[in-house]
Amino acid sequence: MKKIFCVLFIMMMFIPTLTLSAEENEEVNEFGIKEGTEVYGEDISKLSEKELQYVPKGWRDGSIESSEPEEKVENSLFFMRAIYPDVNTYIKNMDVPNVQHEYKTMFEQFNYRNGEGAVEGVVAHETANDSSTIYSEISFMTRNHENAFVHAFVDHERIIQIHPLDKGAWGGGRYANERFAHVELVRVNNFDEFARSINNYADYIANILYSYGLGVTSAEQSGIGSLWSHKAVSTHLGGTTHVDPHGYFSRYGYNWNQFISLVTQKHDELVRNQKANTSKLAHLKSSDTKIYADPTNSNDYNKAGSAKLGKVYYVKAEAKIGKTKYYLISTNPSSETGVIGWVKAQDVSSHSHKGVDTKSKTFYVKGTGNAYSKAWGGSKDLVYDLSSLSMKEFQVNKTETVGNNTWYRGILEGKEVFIHSSFVK
Repeated sequence: MKKIFCVLFIMMMFIPTLTLSAEENEEVNEFGIKEGTEVYGEDISKLSEKELQYVPKGWRDGSIESSEPEEKVENSLFFMRAIYPDVNTYIKNMDVPNVQHEYKTMFEQFNYRNGEGAVEGVVAHETANDSSTIYSEISFMTRNHENAFVHAFVDHERIIQIHPLDKGAWGGGRYANERFAHVELVRVNNFDEFARSINNYADYIANILYSYGLGVTSAEQSGIGSLWSHKAVSTHLGGTTHVDPHGYFSRYGYNWNQFISLVTQKHDELVRNQKANTSKLAHLKSSDTKIYADPTNSNDYNKAGSAKLGKVYYVKAEAKIGKTKYYLISTNPSSETGVIGWVKAQDVSSHSHKGVDTKSKTFYVKGTGNAYSKAWGGSKDLVYDLSSLSMKEFQVNKTETVGNNTWYRGILEGKEVFIHSSFVK
């Protein structure tokens, strides 16, 4: 009996050591992820370094903590519609607050899958917390940012952006995080506050979609579009199981289709107001090119005619209406003066247009090429044929790029002109 007891005692002494040894020997990959670690059914130990950056650090041990609790689906939409006014009508003449920027420097910095600023759409979230405020939500997220963070919060009084839109956020599973901006709607206490919060929410999202030239298309049914609910992400992309904001919307007799209609309305107002959101140069391809006063009305247009060919135009705004992209062209570097109208992007040749610096430089003309009144000028923008001005001094006061080409603006023979970098030395 004593021998048996001694054997058992020795075994018990070694069991913790053996267990610890097994834990120490669990295999981890080069990024410190244990093999077989699953997040929403996916083994994240098999992800590349680029893919892993879209998984919150706090989830990488397999323990998932979201920014918002699971939303309870509320099935009283018909009844609620009967007792509440129509939200989109109720808010028609309400103002929207200015966006407050309160960036959190502790948030992880990473690009979208196609690079910095390559936003592919917006995910509309709601906080699923009846007792929180916009500031308590931001405070909670700031403390728990390794589990989740979004770009902005919206309530009935404020729009607070806490992360740059050009950078990604951990808002809705890795597939959404690599593609989309994330915006949270904060729950409020009555219909008036709800309606005002929806007005702010729709306005802010419409501005994002317009600023990035994405237009407004719902991804709810097809999984293709620029505006996603969290439910659509769960249904079509995965990496999350949340279904907001539908249940919260229904509490006040509101639905996703009404929200899409409101965002579209606000987006199209931005188009009609010709808000500048890009910088390009363009040439019209044909005299038959249609020029629209308002691209949301495709029946109202004039043809360019030959007089408008052979010139370069400034593109100061772009908009996507349905599946078609339009450019606002102008004879001036402005979306307010010199405006010609909107043209389909497919009807022009275009390149990005950026200022580099305004440093003074001195070059000499090689004697080849031309000088124009604008960078990348056409035949009707011609100022000089440079063949007769070989070795003339060219005093540069600005450098610009058009696509991958460099253009210099400066004074030549008493006139301000633009010359391509290959024609000076």
